[in-house]
Amino acid sequence: IRRMIQRGSGVDFRTLRVGEAGNSVIVVLFGKQDALKWLMTHETGNNEVEAMERLKLMELMRIIEPITSTDLSIPKSYAASHPSTEARYRFVDPWEVEALESKAGETASATLGRGHYHALTVGLIA
Repeated sequence: IRRMIQRGSGVDFRTLRVGEAGNSVIVVLFGKQDALKWLMTHETGNNEVEAMERLKLMELMRIIEPITSTDLSIPKSYAASHPSTEARYRFVDPWEVEALESKAGETASATLGRGHYHALTVGLIA
């Protein structure tokens, strides 16, 4: 990933501010095809199947996440000028957290950064 995000790598990265003025984040997006081409050129020796497996592994490890325009609540003006004809990914921040919706969320399973955590129950311990 560190080499792929360097200037001149051939992978086109875009940043997009998502959310409202006081509560927004910047998301870094890149295209699946760009990532596959880069992996084939630099990592897998032109093996597309292995490059796809690497992307899937990065998804499972929550390093990247597939994304759609509906996931991001992209403004209509941006969506109109940037049609999503190809699959895109975003980088998952290792420190990413979600606010709890209610008190019940304190004991629910959750995703924190790149890790998945399950609620602790007696059934899991036994």
